[in-house]
Amino acid sequence: MLTSEDIKLLSQLMDEKLKPINERLDKMDERLDTIEENTEITRVATNEVIKWIDKYFREDYPFPTDDKQDI
Repeated sequence: MLTSEDIKLLSQLMDEKLKPINERLDKMDERLDTIEENTEITRVATNEVIKWIDKYFREDYPFPTDDKQDI
């Protein structure tokens, strides 16, 4: 049977073994946050470009464009 001291030592051992994994996961979380932020910026910019194109070029170049038409 495990004593509370044994359980405490096992817990410390597990924490130490999992430390590198947790550090990598933390770094991945940071990178994902950056990717999400950049994706939002790209989405907003793309939507604005689409609005601009639709406003100024709708008549000349309707969407979807004809693949054979040179722009």
